Amino acid sequence: MKIKALHIPEFPFKKIVVLIMTTAILAFSTTQSTVFAQSGKLDPELLKQFNFVTENGQVLVEVSMQALLTLALERATTIDILAIDREIAAENYLAAKELYNPSLSTSAGVQRSLTPTGTNISGSVTNPFNASAPASFLSLQAQDTSSLSATWSKKTTSGISYSVGYTKASSQTSTGEKVEEDDDFSGWDKSDDPLYSDQVTASVSIPIFQDWGDINKAPEYKSFIGLETARQQSHKTILELLKVVAGIYWDLVGVEKNIISLQASEALSRQFVSDTKIKMELGVLDPIEVKQGESQLLTVQQSLLAENFNKKQIEDQIKVALNLQDLPYGYRATEKLVRRKQVFDFDGLLKQVYENSQDLALLQSQLKLNGIQLKEARNKAKTDLDFSVEYQLNGYGKSVADAASSLGESGYNDYQVGLTWNIPLFDKQTPKEIKQRNLENSKLLLQISDLKAQLKVTLQSIIRNLKLAEQGIKLATTSVELARDLLEKETEKFNLGNSTSFRVSQAQQDLTDAQKNQTISEVNYEKSYLELLIVTGKIFTEYSLPRVE
Repeated sequence: MKIKALHIPEFPFKKIVVLIMTTAILAFSTTQSTVFAQSGKLDPELLKQFNFVTENGQVLVEVSMQALLTLALERATTIDILAIDREIAAENYLAAKELYNPSLSTSAGVQRSLTPTGTNISGSVTNPFNASAPASFLSLQAQDTSSLSATWSKKTTSGISYSVGYTKASSQTSTGEKVEEDDDFSGWDKSDDPLYSDQVTASVSIPIFQDWGDINKAPEYKSFIGLETARQQSHKTILELLKVVAGIYWDLVGVEKNIISLQASEALSRQFVSDTKIKMELGVLDPIEVKQGESQLLTVQQSLLAENFNKKQIEDQIKVALNLQDLPYGYRATEKLVRRKQVFDFDGLLKQVYENSQDLALLQSQLKLNGIQLKEARNKAKTDLDFSVEYQLNGYGKSVADAASSLGESGYNDYQVGLTWNIPLFDKQTPKEIKQRNLENSKLLLQISDLKAQLKVTLQSIIRNLKLAEQGIKLATTSVELARDLLEKETEKFNLGNSTSFRVSQAQQDLTDAQKNQTISEVNYEKSYLELLIVTGKIFTEYSLPRVE
């Protein structure tokens, strides 16, 4: 009887280990996020935006270019400052538009006015009603008035001002006298009955030359230009922020690639030292050869330490840019250094550069402001002649009702029609201001023309740098392939006893240098492409970023 062997499936040990390690990493990252969120230093909602990984015992935040730039727009202190500036400019613009709103003014009060009606200081003045008696030393008349008024007025954007007012008042006259200089004042006697009056007044003032037309909207126009300028300055600062943050990110990508290359080089050097030690122990290799390998290993380790230090500095720059000083993690970039196939339409790109240039937009806003200031100066030079009309309906009576009912009766009404002409004498300031504004206009036009020329040269330089960077990448890639091939051949020759550890170490160093140069070329290409995205404004669409208005 044959016994079949029992088949036991292979225990998937490696898969379980990987699963356990992955679970541990995720649990560790979640725990760390929870701890720092509970400490009050970080917003828990912010931590949800990050993907945490663990590498060599260190917690790292995986971050893409889009995520980093979006965080910069959300968290950078500069963005908050710009938002305040835009809000201030918007409030100023709204306040300038309020200048044309109508106004209503009211008043209420009582008044007494005294008027001397006669004196007899010399003692020789006779009483007008009794020639045999002397006149009083001092005679006075008092007018007691109480009034209530309301006036509605408005100025239009064409310069016309008009108003309508209504006044109710009552008045009564009293007299008093001081017979002799040393006598006491005798008091007041009513000399008439109380008089009640109503008045309705309408007036219009029309500028003939100066201050007529759209010049009255100059404050609104200037405030709107101020709002545009705040937005343009904000957009310019945002582009500068994105350029800095994106540049730091590509530096991080370059450093991480250098670290990977150096780690591979360190492993290779370490293996080479191990192999040479074995050969030395077998007596087939001189100890000097081992020392040479160890020296190369130390050189690679020093370079690796320097690159890790550079990475820490870059991470600190990211924390400052994103206002994340309390985030205790490192960063790992997810973007890769890749070449893009580009066909450049220079005229189309130049048009985009002109449209996106905030410096050009700021100069054009200054040109608009200068045009308004020039109109204001020329307005001052015009003849200051105003035509005005005022008509007043009056009503008088022994009571409030009688005064209101008699309002508008013929013979009670007042009117005034006239021209007012203000002539400035020896005015030298206005012609000087007009000349100054014209000179500023010419200066701004020259600055705009010069800036357009600079932008054109900048675009030409960016495109040239991109093409040169592509060539540099090709050359660096070829150099890496040659250096790697040379290292393999030198290693083979060394194993056959036809080379020295010095030459192998030199080949290793050449490969490390070639890889570093390749990384530099690729980073330079990305930064040149970043320049193109910034000057054309395409960085928002390239990385799906929200536009800050």
